[in-house]
Amino acid sequence: MEIINTIIGLGASVMMPIIFFVVGLIFRMGIGKSFKAGMTVGVGFVGVNMVINLLLDNLGPASKAMVNRLGLHLTTVDVGWPTASTVGWGTPIMVATVVGCLVINAIMVFCKLTKTIDVDIFNYWIFLQVGALVYAVTGNFWFAVIFTWVIFAIVLKVADLTAPYIQKEYNLEGISFPHLAGLAWSPLAIAVNWIIDKIPGLKNVDFNADKIRKRFGAIGEPVVIGFILGLLIGVLAGYSPDKSVTLAINIAAAMVLLPKMIDVLIEGLISVRDAAEKQLKIWFPNREFYIGMDTALLISATPRCSPPVCCSSRSPFCSPSSCPATRCSRSPTSRRSCSSSRWSPRSCAATCSRC
Repeated sequence: MEIINTIIGLGASVMMPIIFFVVGLIFRMGIGKSFKAGMTVGVGFVGVNMVINLLLDNLGPASKAMVNRLGLHLTTVDVGWPTASTVGWGTPIMVATVVGCLVINAIMVFCKLTKTIDVDIFNYWIFLQVGALVYAVTGNFWFAVIFTWVIFAIVLKVADLTAPYIQKEYNLEGISFPHLAGLAWSPLAIAVNWIIDKIPGLKNVDFNADKIRKRFGAIGEPVVIGFILGLLIGVLAGYSPDKSVTLAINIAAAMVLLPKMIDVLIEGLISVRDAAEKQLKIWFPNREFYIGMDTALLISATPRCSPPVCCSSRSPFCSPSSCPATRCSRSPTSRRSCSSSRWSPRSCAATCSRC
């Protein structure tokens, strides 16, 4: 128990490489490839944390100065997920809940009640935090544990339901997101989307990052948007011109570097996912499985209808099987899907030749 608590206390950058190393061995990646995958995941987490700390170290004081200068009276501080995860993993229900969740996931997969194999074990802290709150209110240990197990099982089912839509939109094959913090918003998002689709005019609005860049050129790029936002916050905080510019550059750097650090993280995750998918097909032929991941992957995931980006050699999603152009050229069904996504077979084939 003491060893487990020590590992957990070291944070995601240490815990996740160990988890993915073990997962890699289970799915027969070999010691070398498993170690590389785990280390790549760890490096990605370190990079993400460095960028987040850069953002918080600069944005935190500026936000406080802005609040004080504008005369706002705010009494609550959002401490962020690092503190929350520490609280979650430090709860009395931790061992029983985590072991139970692993067993529940295995039983549901074996009984074909879910397609998702949740390897995102570090983010179990979200379930643990919910259970800890129930335990604090009721004082009943097993009620809190069982309540958390039920929530976990529901999340696996919701991850199954949302996976096809996310995979289609972001070209993430074989991935689902049993992430409670994200899936909790799914019902609201579906309802709002349904309402928008019923409103004439509004339902035809196509507003996304690509459109912003095409419409506004360089101004629509994340680095420019980050600089402008940083400069605006600096002015509102009453900073001097030189301090405002420094803040603006740091925020711009964070907006550019965060997706790149997540790309490193994804590189390790994808290698494990591919090995798991291959081995699961051997163990369970004629069955489809999803590898459960953190929703952070979506920050740098490539939206559909962007083959030039998707097929870039710099993208961790680039492979002959993941390139939309390749899928387009392989089957009539994919060709129809490609055409319906505003790509013609000719443009797909041309893009495919560049992959």
